[in-house]
Amino acid sequence: MGPWPRRIRRRPPKPQIVGSSPTGPGLRVIGLWAGKAPVGLRLMHEYVIARGVIDSLLKAVSGSGRRIRDFRVVVGELSMLNMELLNEALTRLLEASELRGAGFRMEVEPASVGCGSCGFSMSFREAVSGLSEEEKEMIHFIPDLLASYTSCKRCGSLDLRIVSGRGVSVRDVSILEQ
Repeated sequence: MGPWPRRIRRRPPKPQIVGSSPTGPGLRVIGLWAGKAPVGLRLMHEYVIARGVIDSLLKAVSGSGRRIRDFRVVVGELSMLNMELLNEALTRLLEASELRGAGFRMEVEPASVGCGSCGFSMSFREAVSGLSEEEKEMIHFIPDLLASYTSCKRCGSLDLRIVSGRGVSVRDVSILEQ
């Protein structure tokens, strides 16, 4: 045995299986708590996004004596986030924070594509129309590959850019004065 302390391996608690997931076949695991969030929730990037939303809202009102009444979360169509999981993460994190009681609503922002040559703007769906399902899936996962598979519908240029629908933003924050 070397100078380093020996690591103790502990078995994680047994998950509770509650049935099939609404997002597809399989099992959904709930009820494992580690820190402030369920283990299953903490391991998803939806939790990280929700944590960022909560942290930014807390930072906006810290030390001011104001409380947040409600806010809107706008999720881009190409963000690859599961809206149901994000909703669940936000709900749980809100209840466990100083923002308890604040309401929120979520909406999806459609993706749009702009041409750098002629300025034409089109929806993402319009830009990928006519492509095979495999090509659409590739572009969905790596949107920057758009110009490798399609061109501007007006001028034929390959200078295409995703203009909107990729990120997550917090909008329309309503403040309660105290």
